[in-house]
Amino acid sequence: MGPHVIVSAAHMINATAADLDNDGIPEIALAYGFSSNPAKSTGNIAILHSNGDPKAPWTLKEIDQMPAAHRVRFADIAGNGTRCWWWPRFQCQARGSPILITCRHHS
Repeated sequence: MGPHVIVSAAHMINATAADLDNDGIPEIALAYGFSSNPAKSTGNIAILHSNGDPKAPWTLKEIDQMPAAHRVRFADIAGNGTRCWWWPRFQCQARGSPILITCRHHS
């Protein structure tokens, strides 16, 4: 039996999963299009969403491009029980230390 393919994306570098809409099927944040050569790196950031059948192909929605992007995470940034997904993008302050962060809620 071969691999189960839910989406095709070139040069995948990182992924993380969390069920953001509580449908029992996790959404997947994906960083792809990565190259260690910045001139060749598109740095795509996308969310993958099942269309109800996790065995069928998933929908890929690209939400950002950043040539150096290669890490994505889900986190409860506000501490209120609502998870969002993030990747380095904007500078903010957290516990006195500067960090780079982008936070988006699934829509």
